Amino acid sequence: MPVPAAAPATSATPTEYAPPPYAPVLLDWLVRHRDYPRAARLRRQEGTPRIAITLDTSGRLLALTLTESSGFALLDEAALDMARRAAPFPPPQFPRGTDRATFIVPVQFTLQR
Repeated sequence: MPVPAAAPATSATPTEYAPPPYAPVLLDWLVRHRDYPRAARLRRQEGTPRIAITLDTSGRLLALTLTESSGFALLDEAALDMARRAAPFPPPQFPRGTDRATFIVPVQFTLQR
């Protein structure tokens, strides 16, 4: 059940210093905290909820929302729980003058066939 790439909702202008991409760090951190709910597996539920994660410069979770449902409440809540368990996150490096960023993360729940 991979967690696909996160897309930052904010970006640096071309003239600013571009820090190393944070998305791979964020995804690796999230994968360590994910859990496929047993009840969803038993019901053969699969889907990809999308969550929005807003972080500050220290990696503190400022906001968390479900932006797109998987169609299954168990999977939607599992995606949100994953982000809550993962907090605090590794500190991101934002462009100068940026104190927060929002990342949209699709969380894929797929059963092995």
